[in-house]
Amino acid sequence: MKSNWPTKKLGEVVETITPQKVPIGTTPYVEIGDIDIETKKINFKEKGSVKGSIFAPTYCVIVSRVRPTRGAVALLGKKLAISSAFTILKSKSVLDLKFLFYYLAYNPKFFEYLGERQKGSNYPSCREKDILNFEIPLPPIKIQKRIVARIEELFEKIDKAKKLRQKALEEAGQIFPAALEEIFKKAVRKYSKQEIEEILELNQSGIWGDKPEELKNSYPVIRSTEITHEGELNLNSVAIRKIVPNKVSKYSLADGDILIVKSSGSANLIGRCSLFKQSKEDKKIYLFSNFIQRLRPNTKIVIPEFLYYFLNFEGKKFVQYLMTTTTGLRNLPIKQYVKLQIPHPSLPEQKKIVVYLDSLREKVDKLKQFQQSQLKELTELKQSILAKAFKG
Repeated sequence: MKSNWPTKKLGEVVETITPQKVPIGTTPYVEIGDIDIETKKINFKEKGSVKGSIFAPTYCVIVSRVRPTRGAVALLGKKLAISSAFTILKSKSVLDLKFLFYYLAYNPKFFEYLGERQKGSNYPSCREKDILNFEIPLPPIKIQKRIVARIEELFEKIDKAKKLRQKALEEAGQIFPAALEEIFKKAVRKYSKQEIEEILELNQSGIWGDKPEELKNSYPVIRSTEITHEGELNLNSVAIRKIVPNKVSKYSLADGDILIVKSSGSANLIGRCSLFKQSKEDKKIYLFSNFIQRLRPNTKIVIPEFLYYFLNFEGKKFVQYLMTTTTGLRNLPIKQYVKLQIPHPSLPEQKKIVVYLDSLREKVDKLKQFQQSQLKELTELKQSILAKAFKG
């Protein structure tokens, strides 16, 4: 902060607001979770105001007192119904409101300050007094406006760059699904077909329920939530459960097993498919839950990766079809699922396809990681610009 800029407590440079109560059910209505933490924009919902809600006046800044370190700060251009968990800041003539907004909304020191003063564990919150005691720099109003103009000019350029990066990321995400479709459409036309159940060694549901705490044998059990939409398997979040010893061998996974989410409280998880592969360093025995179906391919007939890629193409299409024809789908009809017909090229030809898809997937993942890192750097650039701006 420039040494010749004075500092003032917020309470000295904002107006005292007398809260005006809001009739229940008023819309639009803003809750803490409605504020996008990155953009500071409000995602308006249809939900109406609840008891105790208040009106925020035209042109003000609102700051959440509940979970204050989350960073729920927004600039309002019109009168709105808001949660009473917000503090309303309406600037006096010595303080440009946008200058105030940018100084608070993206300032880690502000949220650290509130975090040091918050109390409670389930719903940590600070007092309005704490917010009003926070000190901000107060350059002349002309300089404040110049700083705001420069910030907005640079932010506009960054936002345009982020849109281009986001579009590039989305386009990168379409490359691999398009390749799967092209390859398997050709394969369906070119090769003879077999039902999936004809090429399996095992077709089995997972283990049921937790066991009493007095059992000593604990094992990681893969659940539906460990399988991502992209077909990746997140072994870092697997839950540990106590299992009866004689069931371990029946439900233990082997490399090449394919896991299908067959049942879930969330419809968008059903049909997700992943290939189990364990690193040489990982010595654990993994089991799988009753929400998952294990398909173990007969490797004399089909390469597991070939079947896995096919299910991430045709299997997903089948599940999407079920979603459009079945209301409230919560269980995948496995008997019907394994009747899907898979093209059956020779093992050497399957291997060629798998090698190509593995290579393409690796390249696409690297491209997506690059675009994501660029997006992160652009977001961090905003922080850098603000830090420099408020240092004069």
